[in-house]
Amino acid sequence: MCQLDRVQYPPVYNIFFNSIINSGRQVNAYQMEYDQKTATYRVDWAEVEARMADPLTTMMILCNPHNPTGRVWTRGELEEIMTLANQYGVIVIADEIHGDLVMEGPDTRQPFHWGRS
Repeated sequence: MCQLDRVQYPPVYNIFFNSIINSGRQVNAYQMEYDQKTATYRVDWAEVEARMADPLTTMMILCNPHNPTGRVWTRGELEEIMTLANQYGVIVIADEIHGDLVMEGPDTRQPFHWGRS
């Protein structure tokens, strides 16, 4: 039996899900945790790392700001994603198409490519 590459997929724009399937790959989906006290979504980093460590996971789709929640990834979170991706050889595709809709302030968007070496 042929093992297909897996694409890490936080819940984002649904057309990406179909694109993964249509390209003959497996979806490696996980859910972000909702914090009712702060009304924000957060990442379970242990789960993200475990999924990236899977040798079949070769790619991750990152939406920044996140679609549909509108959550903007912090610089620290982007650094963590980059570190894990480099450690496990995972390619990150960053969809930042709505980045220009983020206003100045604490949620100012950090482009994913800023720290690439």
